[in-house]
Amino acid sequence: AECARGHREKALLLRKEAMRSRPGIMPAAQKMAVDWQDRMVEWISNREDPDISWFAGGPVLTPGQQIEIYREQYRLRIYDALVEDIPGLAKILGDQAEEVLWGYLRDCPPDTWTLSRIADRLPDWLKKNNFPELWQEMALLEVRVGEVFEVEAGLPLSTERLATLPPLKLAPHVRLLRFHQDVHHFRSDLLE
Repeated sequence: AECARGHREKALLLRKEAMRSRPGIMPAAQKMAVDWQDRMVEWISNREDPDISWFAGGPVLTPGQQIEIYREQYRLRIYDALVEDIPGLAKILGDQAEEVLWGYLRDCPPDTWTLSRIADRLPDWLKKNNFPELWQEMALLEVRVGEVFEVEAGLPLSTERLATLPPLKLAPHVRLLRFHQDVHHFRSDLLE
């Protein structure tokens, strides 16, 4: 987070310096709102119509064409991030992957700066839309697999510490799941 904040601050300073050195190029941008990053996300994700006065245009592209390039890159990035989070389900979906996953992204667009949890709502979405149970369970398994990579590490056990611990419980990274099918075996086979 610190690194991202530092990059944003540096980019903002460079942008302000560029605007000062090129007066008259982007008048609306010089009065840019404090929440410009949030506004850009809204525009790029198509949740709000863009204020094209924030874009300079150029010899080849109009301001409207510039925002459309950002929008298309955003669409492609969120799709790739989703497929990366659900490799087993993507293989099961096969030729149907694009239709199903774009439907999910249309109904459940990401609402944060990070795409690391983009598939979190997928199992519920699949269930709500009556997709096959195998798909639902595979999506749930893959969301849980993603969660364990983000759980903080527990303290290492020693015999002294073990003697002072309350009754044993599951480690923070363990998720108990109940499936009707062997999706964990199926996922392993698919990913091989």
